[in-house]
Amino acid sequence: MHSTSGRTGGPTFAQAALASAAFPALLAGRKLERPFADYEHLQVLLPAGKNHPASAQSLIPDWNSPRKAGGAPYQFDAADGGIMDNDPIDIAREILNDRDVTASNPRNGVEATRAVLMIDPMTGDGGGKNVEVKATGLFSNLAALFPALQNQARFRPVDIALAAREDIYSRFLIAPLKDGAYGSESSGFVAGASCGGFGGYLSEAFRKHDYLLGRQNAQRFLREKLVLPIDNPLFSRWRNSSELVNHHAAPETYDPETKEPRTRELPIIPLIGSLHPDQFQEPIPDWPVHQADLAPLQPHLNARLDLVWAKAMQQWKPQSFMARVNKAAINGLWKWKGRNKVRKFALKWLTKGLKHHGLD
Repeated sequence: MHSTSGRTGGPTFAQAALASAAFPALLAGRKLERPFADYEHLQVLLPAGKNHPASAQSLIPDWNSPRKAGGAPYQFDAADGGIMDNDPIDIAREILNDRDVTASNPRNGVEATRAVLMIDPMTGDGGGKNVEVKATGLFSNLAALFPALQNQARFRPVDIALAAREDIYSRFLIAPLKDGAYGSESSGFVAGASCGGFGGYLSEAFRKHDYLLGRQNAQRFLREKLVLPIDNPLFSRWRNSSELVNHHAAPETYDPETKEPRTRELPIIPLIGSLHPDQFQEPIPDWPVHQADLAPLQPHLNARLDLVWAKAMQQWKPQSFMARVNKAAINGLWKWKGRNKVRKFALKWLTKGLKHHGLD
């Protein structure tokens, strides 16, 4: 990959990685650029209706500013994509189908040749305790709006439903699981999912726990879930070796209606040598209770708050005398009371988040 300047795309990827962590009012966005052509003919899928098959429609943007001379790229400030769409499934699916938005990946296990794998650590109920439902009001509704929008952006129900279907082999989901009972995946098993997903910043023990759990989940997933029926052409050479099939075959499953055993399934990516569960199974890590010490965070919170505030003040350029007086007064109020109040609120919020997640 090359950037528009002809250099390798390393710096572009680095900026995109930083942008993926940017969050409004906390971590600054990053400026990225794309060719205008990427936006010129956006393909939108029109769903099928009576006597009308599904079709594609091109949308041409009505740019609010004239194009720059010399073919300059379109520039924009980028932030965490999860704010709007955490699982851009359609983009991956379109690429697998040569940008044809009307096409779909073969779902039948014998015909499947490609699939979309969703990796979603923030699924499930979060593992917290039931929260008492309080009476709604103007400000309580406003406070609940952002978490609702965030949850809405994490995934679409139809994508989860497709991944959960045992008879669909074009969509797979790997999510946190600790007791081995598939169907109970939950972000409650991930320590870093605490505090709205910021828990991983609070303790190395949280990150270590989640890494080890991720390895265990990956081993189980490759062995038991990322599989195809033995009749798929991918395994044409496997079928001649019963020893190979017996060694790698996924655990036998049964049809919930007929109670009959399903067709044997083999892994798309077989685990060999010491990676095979018969040789070694990843241990379940202990839940890292009482591993986050928030006291050392206070000076870092102060420094971060001062930096964010200073940036905001730099962007506020009052013109009139009264506006400059107001700026000075607000800045003084921040240094006198504001920063401490925000810091205490943040620490209280983090403490509540850890307790809700069973970590404190």
